[in-house]
Amino acid sequence: METVSVIIPVYNRADRIGRCLESVLSQTYRQLEIIIVDDGSTDNLVQMVKPVWNQIKLIHQENMGQGAARNTGVRVARGDWVAFLDSDDLWDPRKLEVQMNYLEQTGYEWAHNRTRIIPEHELQQYFGDWFKGERSGKIAKQLLNTNFICTSSVVVKKSILIDVGGFSEDRELQNFEDYELWLRIAALVPIGYVDDPLTFYTTDSLDNAQQESRLTQIKKNELVMKRLEKMPFDTYTKSGIFRRRIRYKQDHFQQALFAGYTEQARIILDGLNKDEKRLWKRLFNQVLLHIPHWFIRIVHKLYYKFFKRRGI
Repeated sequence: METVSVIIPVYNRADRIGRCLESVLSQTYRQLEIIIVDDGSTDNLVQMVKPVWNQIKLIHQENMGQGAARNTGVRVARGDWVAFLDSDDLWDPRKLEVQMNYLEQTGYEWAHNRTRIIPEHELQQYFGDWFKGERSGKIAKQLLNTNFICTSSVVVKKSILIDVGGFSEDRELQNFEDYELWLRIAALVPIGYVDDPLTFYTTDSLDNAQQESRLTQIKKNELVMKRLEKMPFDTYTKSGIFRRRIRYKQDHFQQALFAGYTEQARIILDGLNKDEKRLWKRLFNQVLLHIPHWFIRIVHKLYYKFFKRRGI
């Protein structure tokens, strides 16, 4: 049985780390190394993990962001395999056993699994369930369209992470550093997929703070795309990257309207119109901007229910 190093980056999540650790300690796969990387927390994290002190490795560092925290964990990991778990997410007790058996049987060098969202989004039960395409094999082009890989579901060979340079530690890419890494790995290595909801992703995606960050998310997506253009990957063409930029802005524009953030939608549309060359699409977006919010919500729900939606 091969050792799996479980890396948990933590920043001021003392109130949630307990149940996260419990989901790791209850794994039926027992050959584990549990590494918690404290990314400069100012709460009582140490007190919260004391009951399991002899079962974990706790590393302290100054606040550098979750990408840097995960890289710190990878550097000290003793296992040949690495599994990532964010401190507010959870695993099914069978998660690692099922995934490691799958990796052994298929020969894949990294894999992800279906991920349940808690609390459930009003339109979405599973992470990436907007994506209806293939989730295993050579999925780089599909991944460029939309990110359907939840970080807390990934198990990957440590050697792959080292070969590609790990997560970006650029703070400007915070919350996008995982997607940027998956794009780099996917261009080189096919991925496996376990269609079993073994990971539970917690999200507050409907709160005002995140809704108001859409402009920041668009900026970060632009940074990822610019980096991708400079990388020596034939998989990602200029036209494919351009289409990703357009789709990402379009999705955020529609979701801002859906949430009732009309002024934010107006700002996004200004940026979108600089790239969108199709006149009919630009006119359609202008019409959308002036449709009542309640009507857009109804149409959005029907569209999501009956059509294959390309998500963000």
